[in-house]
Amino acid sequence: MLAVLASGASGCGWSVSSAREAYAQKWCSYYSQCDDVGSGKLFASADECLTRQRSIALDLWPSADCDSKIDAKGVDVCFKAIEITQCNIIDQAATILKCTKGNVCK
Repeated sequence: MLAVLASGASGCGWSVSSAREAYAQKWCSYYSQCDDVGSGKLFASADECLTRQRSIALDLWPSADCDSKIDAKGVDVCFKAIEITQCNIIDQAATILKCTKGNVCK
């Protein structure tokens, strides 16, 4: 995870694949902090969370639309929003709106 996050922060910009991976990692960290990962919870395991969040990120930022078009400022806004999202559906929805293709792929 640190390598993925470092690649985005290095000044070289984000590739679509590194941005999607970081997106998945950040959401799974959020879900873990909200106690939504574990047996009988929203995600049975961290691996399940990552698999599902990677799939969401792939749909959200498709290569055809986002390859070589990731906007560092848009990614930063999205990731900072995830980091401060409260553990409720209303806050989640507001955060998701900051992470749309239109905000991240320019």
